[in-house]
Amino acid sequence: MAVLKYIMLAIIIFVLFFPLYWMIQGSFLDTKGMAWIPPRFIPRTISFTNYKLLLIGETGGENKYVFSWASNSVILVSMGVALIIAVTLPAGYAFSVFKFKGRNALFWLFISATMLHAYMLIVPMFVVVKRLGIPLRLAAILPILFSPVNIFLAKNFIDTIPRSLLDSAELDGAGELRKIFSVVLPLCAPLIGILSLFGSISLFGDFLWQLLLFQQLKSQTLVVGLIQWSMRATFLYVNQIGVMLAAGTILFGVMFVLFCFTSKYFTKGLNLQGVK
Repeated sequence: MAVLKYIMLAIIIFVLFFPLYWMIQGSFLDTKGMAWIPPRFIPRTISFTNYKLLLIGETGGENKYVFSWASNSVILVSMGVALIIAVTLPAGYAFSVFKFKGRNALFWLFISATMLHAYMLIVPMFVVVKRLGIPLRLAAILPILFSPVNIFLAKNFIDTIPRSLLDSAELDGAGELRKIFSVVLPLCAPLIGILSLFGSISLFGDFLWQLLLFQQLKSQTLVVGLIQWSMRATFLYVNQIGVMLAAGTILFGVMFVLFCFTSKYFTKGLNLQGVK
C-alpha cells in the first residue's frame, strides 16, 4: 500500500513539473535542437539565442524597452504592495477589534465578493478609470487593493493577538492608530509577508488588465511587454517556439524569486484562515 502511494505521488509530481521543465529546457534550444525527432529530454548543447532574440533582438537594437518594462514592473509592484498593506491591516483591525451592529453581516457580504471574478468587471472598471482620469499605475493596483481574501486573512490573524496588549496600550493613552503601529504592526510580520507575496504575484502576472491600461510601448510592464514582443518575434525569427519559451521562463523566474524572498511566511500565511 505504501509503495502504491509513493508511485501515485511520483506520477502527480511528474505531471505537475514536467511542463515547467520542458519550458525551461526548450528555452535553451536553438532551431536545430527544437527540430530533434524524437525530442531529447536532456539537451546535449545549450544555446542562449532565444534569450538574445527576446531581450535585445537579432542585431541588438530591435527591443530597446525591456529595461523600461522591468523598471515599470518594479515600481508597480512596490507601490502595490505598500498600498495593499496600508489598506488591508486597518481593515482587518476594524473587523477584528471594533464591535458595531451588523459587523458580521457586512464582513461576510464583503467576503462573498470573492465569488465575482475581477475579469467579469473589467470593462466597467476600464470605463470608470478613463472617465475619472485615474493615474494608470494606481488603476493597475485597484482590482486587488481591496481584496476580500487579504482582509479575511488580516482579520483572522489579528484575532489571535491577545486583547490584553491592546488594552494595555489603551490604558497608556494610545489611540487606534497608535495601537495599530505600536502593537499590531510589529506582530504582523507573517501576515505582511504573505500579503506581499500574493500582492506581488497578482500585480506582476495581471496581463489582461495591464494590457488594456498601458497602451504606449515604453509604459508597459514586463509581463505585457515580453509576451507581446515574443508574439511579434514569432513572425521575425525562425525559432518561434523557443522565443516564447524563453519569455515564459523569464516570467516564471521572476515569480519564483518573489516566492523565495517570502517563502518562510508562506505556510504561516496559508494557516491564517484556520486560526481561531
